[in-house]
Amino acid sequence: MSDNRAGQTRANWLETIEKHKLDSEIPGSEDYWSPKLDCASRDYLISIQNEKLKAVTPFLYENSAFYRRRFDRLGLAPTDIMTVDDLS
Repeated sequence: MSDNRAGQTRANWLETIEKHKLDSEIPGSEDYWSPKLDCASRDYLISIQNEKLKAVTPFLYENSAFYRRRFDRLGLAPTDIMTVDDLS
């Protein structure tokens, strides 16, 4: 595993997580912890899931021997899993 590639994928994953971390310390409203997420459309939530999945698969491949073996055993590259639909 390339340390540079591992570091880049980790930084990208953390940046993606931070981008979607809303109202993490206190509720955003009286009715919802995170109104933007709790009241979001299904399409918006799927777009967030897809963005996170696209960031996490290279991270797992580059930083976890366990997941690298699983990907390799299945003949998958991290770029083969880009959307939630790719998991079914």
